[in-house]
Amino acid sequence: MPRPLGQLLVVGGVGYALSALLGYLAPEVEVVVGVLTVPATVGELWMVGYLLVRGVRRHVAAERSPGAAPRPVAVESPV
Repeated sequence: MPRPLGQLLVVGGVGYALSALLGYLAPEVEVVVGVLTVPATVGELWMVGYLLVRGVRRHVAAERSPGAAPRPVAVESPV
């Protein structure tokens, strides 16, 4: 995950916490509460886009040697 994305998600989390606190303490400042959630929304949409584009790491299978046998999978018997 890119560092700026992680930083934006942290800022968004702080914004969520502050918006909840301000919404409880001062419900008349709805505009400020709405603005505090903008970084979180941008970060969440960026994360969805990042995961859709980058997907799952594919280099894990490439790290194993080409002639290696697949790892066994434990299967429990039904009895």
